[in-house]
Amino acid sequence: MSEVELKLNMDERDVQKLINILAREHKELHLYSVYYDTSDRVLSEHGYALRLRQSGQQLIQTLKGGGSVENGLHRRDEWEWEVGRHGIDYPLLEDKLGELYPKIHKQLEPLFETEFIRTQWDIENAFGAVELAFDHGEVRGQCGAERLCELELELKDGDEKALHELFAFLDKQLSLSPNNVSKAERGYLLSEFGFE
Repeated sequence: MSEVELKLNMDERDVQKLINILAREHKELHLYSVYYDTSDRVLSEHGYALRLRQSGQQLIQTLKGGGSVENGLHRRDEWEWEVGRHGIDYPLLEDKLGELYPKIHKQLEPLFETEFIRTQWDIENAFGAVELAFDHGEVRGQCGAERLCELELELKDGDEKALHELFAFLDKQLSLSPNNVSKAERGYLLSEFGFE
C-alpha cells in the first residue's frame, strides 16, 4: 500500500487554536512505538523503517520503505498488520523484504522509541478525504530525547490536491513549516548505541 502525507512543523502553543479552527469532533490517542533494526542497520541502509505501535489494546506492526520526500510531502510504501503479541512477527516481513529478509531474520533489536499524544480529525474537501493528526510527545534513543511537535495530513482517498487545499487553509492561520524528517529518521540519530 502507498502512503502519501504532508508533514509539517507546528508550534505546540497553537494546538487549541487548531482545535478552534477545525471546530469539529476529534479524538485523542496515546501512541507508543518501538522501532527495530539489526545492529548494523540493514533496514535503514535499504530505506526501510520497522516499528511496533501500541494504541490501547491494539498492537500494530508497520513496515515503511522506498518513496520520496519533497517540501514536507512524503510518499512511501507502507504495510501494517495487527499482531497479537509483543515482539516482531518475522513471517509477515518475508515477502515484502525479499532477498533482504535473510539478513534481518531473528536479528532485529529495539533501537529507539516514540511516545506521543495524537489529536486526530477526519477532514473531507472537494478533492478527497484527509486524516489530520497533531502529534505531541518525544522521540527517545540511547543518546537522548527530542521533543516531537508535528502536524501530519495523510491522504486517505482522492487527489493530492486535498492535502494542498487543507494546508493552504491552515497555513493562513497557524505558523507551519515543511518537515522532511520522519520520526524514524529522528530516532536513528538518537540511537547510535541502541535503545534500552
